[in-house]
Amino acid sequence: MTVPVARERPVAWWVWATVRTAGCWILLALLTAGCAAVYVPSCLVSPDGRMVRGIERFWVWFILRGSNVKLSVDGLQHVEAGRSYIVMANHRSMYDIPAVHYLLGRDRDLRWVGKRELTRVPVFGWAFGMSRHVAIDRQNREQAVRSLQRAATESSGGVSFVVMPEGTRSRDRSLLPFKKGGFHLAIDTGLSILPVGIV
Repeated sequence: MTVPVARERPVAWWVWATVRTAGCWILLALLTAGCAAVYVPSCLVSPDGRMVRGIERFWVWFILRGSNVKLSVDGLQHVEAGRSYIVMANHRSMYDIPAVHYLLGRDRDLRWVGKRELTRVPVFGWAFGMSRHVAIDRQNREQAVRSLQRAATESSGGVSFVVMPEGTRSRDRSLLPFKKGGFHLAIDTGLSILPVGIV
């Protein structure tokens, strides 16, 4: 029995990888700032409008394309266009959000349910806080439930909500314990849960 030996990469490869990664982060920061400059005023004028959704789609497409992320999808044909869902996905990578939004936000109003701490992140968080997406305070259960119920009343307009039931990114391959909020939202709205597995 032979065991494959991992070959060490040359120093030049590591230099190139470091420069490329730094370049991606700089481009992402510039892209986010540029999109936010148009996105925030658009949210004030028409938070549910096509302009807002178009900016979101462009932002996630650019992130995936600029990072050379290739997506392979299975089962998308079972997702009905125009139908509202509570989308629940596992969370392992920073690319989970762009990937899910790019694939499922094409023909539906996709809104994210995220922790309130996100609104403190410069530029991105400010845009998230002003958008139609839902920021909940995980330390204040009553306020979190009210936020979810308020979001649920909007679901009659063909809105789908995305919840990462683990609550945060998993550091290994195992699933973290699920939080209850997304399941309560599904019960309150009567919407079907659309399970999404990300590998």
